Amino acid sequence: MRQLLTVLLFTALSGSVAYAQNPWYWEISPTDPTALDTVKINMAFNSDYNLSFESNHTVNGTAISVNVGVFTGMLPISGWFFHTEGIGRLAAGSYNCRVYVDYYVWNMAGWWEWVGSDYSSGGFDVRPVGDVNGDGLIDVGDIVSLVDYLYKNGDAPDPVEIADVNCDGVVNVDDVVYLVSYLYKGGPAPDC
Repeated sequence: MRQLLTVLLFTALSGSVAYAQNPWYWEISPTDPTALDTVKINMAFNSDYNLSFESNHTVNGTAISVNVGVFTGMLPISGWFFHTEGIGRLAAGSYNCRVYVDYYVWNMAGWWEWVGSDYSSGGFDVRPVGDVNGDGLIDVGDIVSLVDYLYKNGDAPDPVEIADVNCDGVVNVDDVVYLVSYLYKGGPAPDC
């Protein structure tokens, strides 16, 4: 049952590690971020005994949070525990993420005792505004996709806001003109 729960909860994992009998997982949320999204790290760990979980995260070598503690308390508690840490909005590009975890147990002397560490690394990409067709690039394919969406009942961009390249809050022909200007006339890059 626990294996099934793990599979159901974490189908888009960026990393996972098992420490003793206490597996932990992390993922980037949303799983396919764009430059418009607020990116988060979602973590979960399974504890079969008193455990304090502290983590540090780095994205492309820059620390984004320090000593985020998730405590199971002083009583024996077991089960899955969840924590989300916001990274914020990121510019389009490729990112490497490393999640460090320190484990502490509540000892008989009445204080938390360090018992070990783990880390896990993974990468993710942030799609640029203007990547209408979702291929990671801004090119003529995005213009074609946007025209198809606007005038030929084509598939909507995912998310639709990624096609709002002129940042006016509306996806329309002005965004097509903006993309053409950017790609072929030296106009400014989409940057909402």
